Amino acid sequence: MKFQKEQLIILITASVLLGGFALLRFIPLAGHARSVRTAKAESELQRKHLEEYRKKLPVLKKKIEKYQIKVGDFDAKIPVDRKFASLCNKITDLMNEYKLQNQLIQPGKEIIGENVNSVKLDINCSGKLRQVFGFFKAIENLERVVRIDNLDMKSETDFDIISVKANAIVYYRSNQNI
Repeated sequence: MKFQKEQLIILITASVLLGGFALLRFIPLAGHARSVRTAKAESELQRKHLEEYRKKLPVLKKKIEKYQIKVGDFDAKIPVDRKFASLCNKITDLMNEYKLQNQLIQPGKEIIGENVNSVKLDINCSGKLRQVFGFFKAIENLERVVRIDNLDMKSETDFDIISVKANAIVYYRSNQNI
């Protein structure tokens, strides 16, 4: 089969056009379609992960609510600045309320932390076991965090009265930590 010159030109032109189309248009579009499919698969996977997280959200909300109730008002429990005068007055009022004797409250060493600072308190008093127990239960329920670090209880000559020496730690935030 012999081709005429015009037919040959048409065949070459058609081949060049098809080759150009394949090189310049089809191959880049195929690569782009492949990247779109990959992106679609990744977004589908991400959607599945988000759906799993969405299902876990009510459980996390319940946990947050539980912890918020447990922690309470952090700003009130660990206030800015020491505010020891009011705290010492409250502790003294509690001692008086529970009719404890030989009352002594002394601030001790201050420890400066990165976010929260603390001051040690020495608390001494004496009274009946029921009074002492009520006093420490009331300290536990103060709106301020007071941690009893060390508690030494000794019976005096009368077994009805006990002497208490406690080391407590009171926390506060400085103005710089706000």
